[in-house]
Amino acid sequence: MPAFTWNPAWETGVAGIDGQHRELLHRMAVLAEHIAELSKRDVLAEVIETALYLQKYVDIHFKAEEDLMAKVGYPGLAQHREVHLEMRQQLTHLIDSVLKDYDNLGFSLLDFLSTWFLDHINTHDRQLAAFMRGEAPSRKIPK
Repeated sequence: MPAFTWNPAWETGVAGIDGQHRELLHRMAVLAEHIAELSKRDVLAEVIETALYLQKYVDIHFKAEEDLMAKVGYPGLAQHREVHLEMRQQLTHLIDSVLKDYDNLGFSLLDFLSTWFLDHINTHDRQLAAFMRGEAPSRKIPK
């Protein structure tokens, strides 16, 4: 199971976004605990509640990022929105799958979340932070 502990290296330097990233990571950790406990006791309700909360919080976070990008005139906004949309679709599909077959799919959801989280922060969100600091790279914004 992936570890869900905040690493200061993930800081983007944008306080609001970093705070939301910490909250996302915390909610992933809670979800991981509930999924791990499924074999110990009946915690399906907690798994469902936490997964659905996480899905809603992802929407809140993405809206905040997109609003910030629009406000600062970020040139990669359209591409970043596409990445967010794809992630929302994948997350919705995985959560729906977990709700149907939680014994086999819970860990797939956690793997997806941890991989997405690190990739998204270390590529797309760092690009946004660099732009906001006036350090926009000359290379193309990643898709």
